[in-house]
Amino acid sequence: MLDSGFKINECDKCVYVKDTPSGYVILCLYVDDMFIAGSNEKMIKSTIDMLKSKFDMKDMGLEDVILRVKITRTQSGLVLSQSHYMDKILKKFNAIDSNVAITPIDTSQHLAQNRGEPVNQLEYSRIVGSLYILEGHCNANWISDTNNSRATSGYVFTLGGAAIS
Repeated sequence: MLDSGFKINECDKCVYVKDTPSGYVILCLYVDDMFIAGSNEKMIKSTIDMLKSKFDMKDMGLEDVILRVKITRTQSGLVLSQSHYMDKILKKFNAIDSNVAITPIDTSQHLAQNRGEPVNQLEYSRIVGSLYILEGHCNANWISDTNNSRATSGYVFTLGGAAIS
C-alpha cells in the first residue's frame, strides 16, 4: 500500500488514505474484508486494479453492510446506521418492546445506594458484549445525598473519531 502512494492513518492502522490532485481514496481493511471509498470513480477503479494485480481477490461490488454497519447511499453522501443490528440484539435479549431514550439514564430518577436484588452481571456482560458499535465514553459526578447535592453527567459516542452523539 505504501509503495502505491497510500499513507497509514495514525488513528486506525487498518485505514489507508491516498490523496492526489485528482482526488482521494480511503481503503479500510478488516481481516479478509475491504471497504474502498473515494472522491471519484477513477480513483476507486485504479485502486481496485492495483490490488487485483498484487492479490487474488474478488470485487463484491457496492457494499451495503460492513462490520455490522449498514451503508445507505443518498444524494448528499453516505448514511451509516446500526438500527438493523440493534433490532437483532433487542430480539435476542427479549427487549424488542423497549423504548428509545434520549439519554442513557432517566434523568428524573434520583440515585441511591442499591439495596435491592443484585444485577445479573453475566447477562449484562452478554448484552454489552453484543454491542459491536461505536466507541462510547461517559463521566459522572456521583452524589451521596440527593437532598443537598447535585450531579452532572455526560456521554459521547464516536465513529471513526468524529462525535456523533
